Amino acid sequence: MNKKVNTALFILGATFLNMLIMVLLILLGLFIISLIFKDREMGAGGQIALIVVFAGGVIGAFFIYNKIIRIVANKVDMEKYFHPIIKPRKR
Repeated sequence: MNKKVNTALFILGATFLNMLIMVLLILLGLFIISLIFKDREMGAGGQIALIVVFAGGVIGAFFIYNKIIRIVANKVDMEKYFHPIIKPRKR
């Protein structure tokens, strides 16, 4: 495989990983909400909690994904295996 194929596969895999992390965080948050509002009606507090869970899932996934990519980038020489996505400007 060449660098362009490696780059495309890495982007697809990283995107899948990011989405998987986000879904897991949202499901965990929904599970916690279901424990909190076990026998009661959710009302306005539950709606706010749902919004916080979805926003927290997206933001949390972003930070976890960034941490994982930094660890991978420190261990693997990216320039050796991947084609640059953004080319530097010629001056």
